[in-house]
Amino acid sequence: MFFRRRSDPSPVYELTRDRLGRQVDSIDALDIKLGLFFSIGSALIGILAAVIAGRPLKLSHLGAISAVCCGCAYVAIALVASWQLRPRRWSVGPDPKKVLVDYKNEVSTNLMKRRMAETYYRHYRDNEPAYKWKVRAIWFSAIALFAETLFLVGALVLVARAAEWSAWSIT
Repeated sequence: MFFRRRSDPSPVYELTRDRLGRQVDSIDALDIKLGLFFSIGSALIGILAAVIAGRPLKLSHLGAISAVCCGCAYVAIALVASWQLRPRRWSVGPDPKKVLVDYKNEVSTNLMKRRMAETYYRHYRDNEPAYKWKVRAIWFSAIALFAETLFLVGALVLVARAAEWSAWSIT
């Protein structure tokens, strides 16, 4: 791959191992964030549903539009999060069984490190497209959650204002 025959593979081995390790750790962190955005979005849509159910006739046309937009933002979060949190095979490094076979066959340490470094690099490269999509999903979900929050606040303000106006018209 990228080694000269007699060069020491240690620097490349350590670099590729660390890079793949950080990528895999980052995938876990991104999954946690996506799950959090999905949970918060679910709570916000639940609040909206409870308020609308409590005051069904107090929703103006603008409030209804705001509520529908809030629901659309939640659906976008739910779809993106569900897609990105689906089970997926990630490449995580050399197969320990193969490394053990090399060790038992008394393969030189340099050759073992070369093979492992190549595997780490290949797995990092294989994970990269899906990892980038997961990062994009975080950005999209964050923006959609922000929009959902704004639309929720708008709908709640309009429901509260409609309730206030109807209270004035009763008296």
